[in-house]
Amino acid sequence: MPRTNADIQITHHLPSNDHLRQAVNVYYLAFAQKMHHLEFFPRSVEQAQHVLGQVFLPESGFFALYQGEVVGVVGMRRRHHGRFLNFTWPILRAEFGLWGGAWRSAWQGITHFRRPAHDDEIRIEGVAVAEHMRGQGVGSLLMNAVCDHARSHGCRTIVLEVVNTNPRAQELYERLGFVITKSEWYGTITARAGFTGATYMRKTLEPSR
Repeated sequence: MPRTNADIQITHHLPSNDHLRQAVNVYYLAFAQKMHHLEFFPRSVEQAQHVLGQVFLPESGFFALYQGEVVGVVGMRRRHHGRFLNFTWPILRAEFGLWGGAWRSAWQGITHFRRPAHDDEIRIEGVAVAEHMRGQGVGSLLMNAVCDHARSHGCRTIVLEVVNTNPRAQELYERLGFVITKSEWYGTITARAGFTGATYMRKTLEPSR
């Protein structure tokens, strides 16, 4: 375990294909249930990780490395920039076929339209930390990197949503200065994805000095 935060490196790039595979694994393990039952409905673990390896857009994320290994991932989205999980039609069609790719592509469009990123904000698409590194400050370092990135690109706010089955994440975001803007109850609609509601949060950034 790291003795200080200085032992953890935050990077905007993945140095190698091995690091990409590590990032995919960390992200998948954090969101597997949601991916299989709500996001893009892969047929197996192997297919899910294969698709993630193709749709990851590293420049739209930050990665935490400890002893040369990826132990944390945060994906983000800005308006007119690529999503962290960039589900393109060619990828979905090649992986799921014409019909399977078509309805998954339509579903991605619906979710993207429902949660747009505005001109002056960054929307967090997901934060994942390897299980053995939780409680070591990795999530805070990743979120601080997003805040610095937002300021440097003239963004005034960061928004995110946290599911009601992850209270520890909500506590982290509150410590980092995020405030609740609203909560929604989905009930059985999202139960198979591992949650029944979500809380929406926002942080207003102080200008860089």
